[in-house]
Order: sequence, then structure tokens, then C-alpha cells
Amino acid sequence: MGEWENLKLDYEQTAAQFRSFADARFRLLAVVPTLAGVAFGTLVSSDATISTGVGLIGALVTFGLVLYELRNTQLYDAAMQRMRWLEEKLGFPATRAAKPAPGGVHRERPGRDYTFYGLRIIHDRALAVIYATSFGAWIFVFTTGLSRLFSWPTVWGRQLIPLALAFVGGVLVLLGFGRHDKQIKPLRELGPVSNSRVDHD
Repeated sequence: MGEWENLKLDYEQTAAQFRSFADARFRLLAVVPTLAGVAFGTLVSSDATISTGVGLIGALVTFGLVLYELRNTQLYDAAMQRMRWLEEKLGFPATRAAKPAPGGVHRERPGRDYTFYGLRIIHDRALAVIYATSFGAWIFVFTTGLSRLFSWPTVWGRQLIPLALAFVGGVLVLLGFGRHDKQIKPLRELGPVSNSRVDHD
């Protein structure tokens, strides 16, 4: 098998892996916010013990899925970077360049410069909002149950402590995604990644 055939096989296998990462992401995005929304709408007004227990489980599971998504994003970006390199080696033509240059689906991906009402449109930012909202909803369900079980004090006649804790939990997840996005920036660039090692998860 020649070099071109090896590169072509490598590209096909990397593309299949890339699609599997994207598929896992979209499956989670269909389930996570849906379950959090249902829990928020049904469990908040239910028995305090049920609300506390289910809310805690939901928050822990969502936190675990956040970690899974962050790792999945690392693998997703690494696969995309490899496909960009392979597209250059395979000599894919460019469709938007003024003169012939290496192209391909991933080498010609639009930059992260487009905005929505001034907010840059970025995958990781969208994921952060979805997971932060879902995690905050579970925290609210959990702490609302706790507030009933232990008769937490009210503020202006309302139970605002669960809302505040849910907000803080959501913000922490949001900030965590932002920090992670900066950490994995080298995975999106062509060239060696410093301190790289082989992992098997």
C-alpha cells in the first residue's frame, strides 16, 4: 500500500471517529436539557424528600456529563486538527481561495469571528450555556427540597437561597467551559502539541 493510500485510509478512519464524537455530543444535547427541564417543572413542587434526592442525583449526573463533554471536546478538536493536516497531505482543492491552495472541509472551516448580536458564535460557548443551565436547574431542585426539609429562612417572603445557589452553580460551570476552551486551544492548531502523552480514555 502506497503513501497516498495510507493517508486516504487514515483520513477515512479519522473522519469516522470525528463523526462519532459529534454524534455523542448531539445525543447528550438532546437528553440533558430535556431531563433538567422536566425535573424543574415537576419536582420543585413535589415532596421535599423526593425533590432533594432526585435533584442531588441529577446534579451529580449532569456534572459527570460535563466532564465527559469536556473530554469529548478534546478528542473532537484533536481529530479535527488531524483531518486538517491530512487534507493538506492529500492535496484537497480549496473552494474559497483566490489561488490554488490546500483545502478541504476542515481546512476551510469558517473562523470563530461571526457574531450574534455582538456575541461570538462558538460551539463551546453554546455547550457551556446549555450545561450551565441544566446544572443550575438540578441544583435548584435539590436545594429547594433542602430548604423545605430544614426550613431555610426566607428573603422578602420568598425562598431565594435555592435560586442563588442555582445561579452560582450555573456560573461556575459556565466559567469552567471558558477555562477549558483556552486550555485546549493548541489542539485546534497545526503543529506539535507540547506535553502531549498517550491516553486511552
